Amino acid sequence: MFEELQKVEYYHFEINMAATRECNLNKWLGSAIRGALGTELINNFCINGRMECEGCANIFSDCSAKILLKSSSSSDSKIGVNPYIIYCQDDCYKDGIITFELTLFAKGVHVVSDVLKVLTKGLRIGRHRTLFKLERVTDMRTSTIIYDGVLWVEPPLHNFKFSNMPAESITVNFISPFVSKQNKADFDYLIRAMLRRTSAILKQSDINFDWDFKKLVAEARSIKLENERIKEVKISRYSNRVNSHMNISGIVGSVDYIGNIYEYLHLIEFAQLFHVGKLCVMGLGKIQFTANR
Repeated sequence: MFEELQKVEYYHFEINMAATRECNLNKWLGSAIRGALGTELINNFCINGRMECEGCANIFSDCSAKILLKSSSSSDSKIGVNPYIIYCQDDCYKDGIITFELTLFAKGVHVVSDVLKVLTKGLRIGRHRTLFKLERVTDMRTSTIIYDGVLWVEPPLHNFKFSNMPAESITVNFISPFVSKQNKADFDYLIRAMLRRTSAILKQSDINFDWDFKKLVAEARSIKLENERIKEVKISRYSNRVNSHMNISGIVGSVDYIGNIYEYLHLIEFAQLFHVGKLCVMGLGKIQFTANR
């Protein structure tokens, strides 16, 4: 089941950047880095500088800013997802160095060179636009140094791969907030969210699939939720686009699931890399699971 997922291509980098002066950054840096990256993509690749893509028709359909930032409405599920993720750990900014993960997938893999060019020029991060200079880029799957501050090597493009891990139960850790309408961790609710995001990624990657969504969700209701150790957290992020703070809520913590879970393991493994729920582009919805025999 879910064999189509192994056709998904992606880049997965660890990015290290150094601040050019002292600065104070908030906890949820994924949003700030996303904003800084988006600004530089628009400045470098958007012809009118306002992301008014309708005026360009299809002449500039390969525009990096459009591909990464101009996500479609939910009704157009062929796109329906921004094809990149920026994830920061809680302590990602330390001693003047910011470290974050950058994942490009689906249409995002076609603009990797433009993204790396933008990073090389530097990002202005935070409300005070502190300039951060690129110091190192590492491929996270192979630990290959892609950029050492001087020289570049071509980054490897990966295919998602399954691991064989039979399990009678699993523990899912919500490392960064899982944001959804109801903020609950029932297994069928989680699977529904995974199917929604995964199908959007496959469609944008032009990968055909034929899954019975209703059956998968219905059978997921038989999986029991035990030892729920989660809490709701609230996030305040500043949006430069609307020039105001925005409040978001989600759940973090861990949950044990017990039952006939094997057929869902590949889907959960995929979500472990590509996140689940809303606002994944800024690092929310990161999970990690442990299989228990």
